[in-house]
Amino acid sequence: MIKLTNVSKTYKTGEEALHNVSLEIPDGAFVFVVGRSGSGKTTLFRLLTKELEPSDGTLDVNGQNLRKLHSWDVPKYRRTLGVIYQDFRLLSDRNVYENIAFAQLIVGKSNREIRENVDRVIRSTGLSGKEKSLPNQLSGGEQQRVAIARALVNDPDILLADEPTGNLDHQNATEIMNLLLAINERGTTVVVITHDRSIVQRMHKRVIEIADGSIVSDHPGPDEEQAYMLDLPLSPAHTSAAAPQPVETSQPDKEQKTDVAVEKSASVTSLAAETTIEKTSEIEGQSPLEAKPVETKPTASAKSGLRSRARAPHSHQIHGQEALASSRADGQDTSGTVTTEQEATK
Repeated sequence: MIKLTNVSKTYKTGEEALHNVSLEIPDGAFVFVVGRSGSGKTTLFRLLTKELEPSDGTLDVNGQNLRKLHSWDVPKYRRTLGVIYQDFRLLSDRNVYENIAFAQLIVGKSNREIRENVDRVIRSTGLSGKEKSLPNQLSGGEQQRVAIARALVNDPDILLADEPTGNLDHQNATEIMNLLLAINERGTTVVVITHDRSIVQRMHKRVIEIADGSIVSDHPGPDEEQAYMLDLPLSPAHTSAAAPQPVETSQPDKEQKTDVAVEKSASVTSLAAETTIEKTSEIEGQSPLEAKPVETKPTASAKSGLRSRARAPHSHQIHGQEALASSRADGQDTSGTVTTEQEATK
């Protein structure tokens, strides 16, 4: 788990890059951190990698308070992280296999373990056949895959990606994000720092927005079970996305009134029930569509009227066309209404 509590960072120049930032990222989450250049995203990234020290507040990662972490414990802490940079940071004089294996050599893995682990991540990142290629012989997307494989080879708990698609075209960017999704589905916490909102909108994941060093919004994705937010309300648009409304099959007011006129000769009881719904709705501030219908048993005359109505498909068809035209004029979806009309006719 990543937890920041009232974290601030002020540089020696006096510039405050982060101000009183608090957030919580649970294990196994996929989170985007977005914002314009200079908003504080990179400072947050460097705090998490222990490249910078916060000026104030507490920063806990997997139960460790990074402010109290001794310098000799920093390498051990970083082994729990996988870090991906926008500029790849590959060793230009080493091939794909050697670049990935280098991360294993640092942690003291045996030759057998290195072969097994490197082969595994090469397969999972789609780099099979590129093992002996140098970085300058690879495309941008392939170089980023090597960087991701290197970050994954030590099985990190958390994967931090700083603008992983910044230097890639649309197709390669999509492939890299799909790879990060697959990594997250295996249980790895993924935090992506980006300014590419088109990628963010397609992914439907939690989005934390930073502006001028402060968190200005924190929206969970539609597929998140819980909103991990700190006193930050959901926007109306996101609330609608997170909790989609059921498709309405009831008819608008104009269509209901037309139905009442048609059924007036069929049943006085039916007319009274619908009129009661509309009057009750007006008193309680609801529309007739929101009001609960009053259950009434149809009388013999009502049943006779309905049968007579079923024998007159022509008038029903005209009514359905009028309703369709009215709904289109209002900019509403008419598929549910027409279907309901047809089923009633049947």
